[in-house]
Amino acid sequence: MGDATKVDYYKGVDGNLQLLGVRGGDGMPAAVICYFMIVCPLITVVSLPVDAALDTVLLPVDYVNTL
Repeated sequence: MGDATKVDYYKGVDGNLQLLGVRGGDGMPAAVICYFMIVCPLITVVSLPVDAALDTVLLPVDYVNTL
């Protein structure tokens, strides 16, 4: 399957992982800047469960938007 058929669910979690540098993508410069600040990685890790819960609640909305 190509990139055109890729469905992005859990966008908040994906953004957090890119910011932490765990998942590759366009977030790598932001990950470097984030690690220079002490608070940024801490806030990102703490907000990860909240983002996962919100993404789970909004999963039906993301599905409808992909139709």
